[in-house]
Amino acid sequence: MANLDIAYRRLTNQHIARPVSTSPAEVVRQLGAVQAQDYRAALWALGLRLENASETAIEEALSEGKVLRTHIMRPTWHYVEPEDIRWLLDLTGPRVEGVAAGYYRNLGLDAEIFKLTDKLIAYNLRDNQHLTKAELGRVFTEAGLDVSNQLRLTYIIFHAELTGLVCNGARQGNEITYALLDERVPPTPPRTREEAVIELVRRFFTSHGPATIPDFTWWSGLTAADARLGLDSLKSELLQETIDGQVYWTSAERRPVQDLQDDLYLLPNFDEYVVSYKNRQAIEDLNLTPDLTDRRNYLFNHLIVINGLASGLWKRKITPKQVLITYEPFRNFTGAENAALQAEADRYGRFVGLPVALETGRVAVYGEKK
Repeated sequence: MANLDIAYRRLTNQHIARPVSTSPAEVVRQLGAVQAQDYRAALWALGLRLENASETAIEEALSEGKVLRTHIMRPTWHYVEPEDIRWLLDLTGPRVEGVAAGYYRNLGLDAEIFKLTDKLIAYNLRDNQHLTKAELGRVFTEAGLDVSNQLRLTYIIFHAELTGLVCNGARQGNEITYALLDERVPPTPPRTREEAVIELVRRFFTSHGPATIPDFTWWSGLTAADARLGLDSLKSELLQETIDGQVYWTSAERRPVQDLQDDLYLLPNFDEYVVSYKNRQAIEDLNLTPDLTDRRNYLFNHLIVINGLASGLWKRKITPKQVLITYEPFRNFTGAENAALQAEADRYGRFVGLPVALETGRVAVYGEKK
């Protein structure tokens, strides 16, 4: 089936079936950007793409600024590589700001307010001070700015991220902090807009292919014209092919697609393997889809992926002594698949540094009414 071929190749190109042996930053660099709205789950999004990864090592990379977490595309958090953050913000930030313009107006946020809040942020984060959202809120309140509406505070910081004033700082306990981008990241050579578009097209189709132009525009927030500009400039690097009447692009480098029979992966919610594509049918098991019509948001959950297809849901509960993984298969798993599930659960346990217990049970779907 064509969708299995697409799924297998995406698993390989996204480094799920072929993990990276170097660093979290290298995973992020190769993928261009990695969605990271769920803090803890996003750590695993990098971990499952790395050999011998640990949650602690990835958190250290974030605290040390080797990987950054900020708003940069489609108004949500992404991991980005420090050398890429400025040209990516220059390219995508204005479009995300355009999406947010209505929210700014509704919250009474305008250029004068942002001029004040940016000045307060810059002053209070100077000399490598890292503050939490609540601490920044107190700064604004003491300056006479009303941020009692938490959404107003959120969008003030959101604007500061998109304009390149701040990015994530070192984590303080369970709280994220913000730091000045210019103190966190050394100067980097600028790119023209055309150069930036071409580079982002290269990263996306090389790491996410086979993919379509609508996939790219959804993922990046850029236009179809931008996509065509990049594709026209990369004809020697990218391969165009038609599958079931749909045109896809992928890396012209023929990477071996390993035998994925019975391969099983525990994917976090909002993983790039799912959310970076406008059309997600390639990972849906067509034999199961009719039974899931009342739970259409299931693809935004933690997914059990077998042979490239969404085959179940999972969730985890972490205690000081263990991680309990509850899973809901969409069908009866074979003996080999159950063994692969246990092995993948053990891998996750090693990642978080805890023993694992497995149990079956219903897993609530994202947005599902209980």
